[in-house]
Amino acid sequence: MRKKQIMPNELTSQERLDLVEALFQRSDLFEQAKEAFRKAYPDASESMIGTATFHVYVDGIGAALDWLVSAELFLRNPDIQVMDDGWHLLYHLYNWHQFSFLIARGPREVLDIIEEIKEAIADKDEQAALAATRYLKERFEGGLCPPQFKVD
Repeated sequence: MRKKQIMPNELTSQERLDLVEALFQRSDLFEQAKEAFRKAYPDASESMIGTATFHVYVDGIGAALDWLVSAELFLRNPDIQVMDDGWHLLYHLYNWHQFSFLIARGPREVLDIIEEIKEAIADKDEQAALAATRYLKERFEGGLCPPQFKVD
């Protein structure tokens, strides 16, 4: 069964503001977020649930709010530099994007990657095995930094 999808950009500005206000009025957001992730991803481990909760609901919401506040502050006074905190938001978005790869696919995808590691070991390809191991570990830990793009 495919989940119903709601596109925030199809809502009115007032509907979006009402939803944000409702989010900030939740009394036990951390526990509610963990429960929602458990329901959506029943095969995910507790550490995966905790990582997702952190990047989206614990620190991610504050980073998104800081970004919006910075945007308004910049419009009020473009002579001051207030847009630097975008990296904090990008960090959480990037980690959620990377982590959602694992949490949404569940154990089957992880087992496939483990199988690749075993094959690399059997082929005595230590670099490939280590790279695949790092790939899994980084996504499970959810502490990746977004790539740095060189600007000319």
